[in-house]
Amino acid sequence: MQKIFSNLDEFPVYVTENGTVLENTTETTSTIRIFGSAYAVGIRSIGEPLCWYLSGEIAGMIQALIGRFVKVTETSCWGLGHKYCDFFIEVLDEEISAIITSDSGKQEVQDRRNQFLLMLGESFSRFSSSLLMKNVIRTKIGDFIHISVVQQSLTALKLIDPFCGMLMYSAGSSYGLIGPGKHIIQDYMSDHGIDLPVSLHTAVKMLCIEMKHPTTMLARQHSFIEVSNVDSESVKMTIHENVYSAGASNVKEKFCNFTAGFINGRLRLLLDDEIIVKETACQGSGASSCTFEISLE
Repeated sequence: MQKIFSNLDEFPVYVTENGTVLENTTETTSTIRIFGSAYAVGIRSIGEPLCWYLSGEIAGMIQALIGRFVKVTETSCWGLGHKYCDFFIEVLDEEISAIITSDSGKQEVQDRRNQFLLMLGESFSRFSSSLLMKNVIRTKIGDFIHISVVQQSLTALKLIDPFCGMLMYSAGSSYGLIGPGKHIIQDYMSDHGIDLPVSLHTAVKMLCIEMKHPTTMLARQHSFIEVSNVDSESVKMTIHENVYSAGASNVKEKFCNFTAGFINGRLRLLLDDEIIVKETACQGSGASSCTFEISLE
């Protein structure tokens, strides 16, 4: 485990900076310390640990190696006010094979394992491909880490439970209403003498100005944006390489619920009408880009 989380040549996904074994308390317990966890580094203290995914990843790796159930508890974290993350590892008595009681059960476990390995392989392939471009599109590896983790975490949530899509849409809508970046639109309105409310097409035009602004593009949340007018009450927006789905294989699922919600929330600030924003095409559903249909309700 120490080698995996400390040697980036062996495991070049930059999810952590490095790690070390702090203590092997007994034959079945140990504590490791990880520096630069992508899930928490730089976060202010919020009174709770943040590296739930990493805890599960560590548990899964050890379980795969020793064939016994493993419990991993994060005891120190940036979210708890520390500058590192500690994980207490406890190997439980029960063997994993003990839960398999029939041939059908064994086949089910094997099928799930195969599916997991395929998903894991695809994730690491995307990670590696992204990292090959780190010197071209980013200068700080830390930003890359968080973009990769965001996609991995949100797509996993959507695949596990489709209801999470509704929650992400709601979160995006709230962010669009109260989140940063509105000053770009406000400056444009002031420079051009525009008053609220505006038409749908004008609102979309101003949103595109914000999304294409250099300070927005530097965040690498997306690349190019195109807009086409369908009619007086609807607009089609195409976003290329959206962070939530860029590089995804065709799994017949759309992943950009947060972006759709954000578009909804931001446009509601500019309109006097309720609107509907629906993602109609996504890289996760086999398209080459992500398309959103925006219409008055």
